[in-house]
Amino acid sequence: LLAKQSLEISENQMNKTILTAPFNGVIASINFKEGRFTSPGLTVIHIIDPNSLEINVEVDEIDILKVKIGQRAIIKIDALLDLSLEGKVSSISLLPIIKTGLVMYDVKIKFDVPGDTVLKAGLSASVDIVIVE
Repeated sequence: LLAKQSLEISENQMNKTILTAPFNGVIASINFKEGRFTSPGLTVIHIIDPNSLEINVEVDEIDILKVKIGQRAIIKIDALLDLSLEGKVSSISLLPIIKTGLVMYDVKIKFDVPGDTVLKAGLSASVDIVIVE
């Protein structure tokens, strides 16, 4: 009887569990199987907002001190030569990445995607950060 009550309580709690995303988006991947447990800190679901994206770029140590949050950036997608997107610097890493002796910093550029444009994760792009206008 106690085991049956415990099972009913557990099933009731499980049925009330709802994951809510902080934005409207599309589920890009699910890294979880029903009935399994996961560890804290592991990504279970990747959700993408296809209308507002970020691109990660590496800026070398010579230029990084000129880059500020909020600066305008021009993005060109290699697969869409006629398209030029505008974004803004949204974050600058405080820690460097050392690659073959070069000191680089991760910079994130947030940008909106025009309604009729289809972009995929992983597309190659070039980014120009506007330092002076």
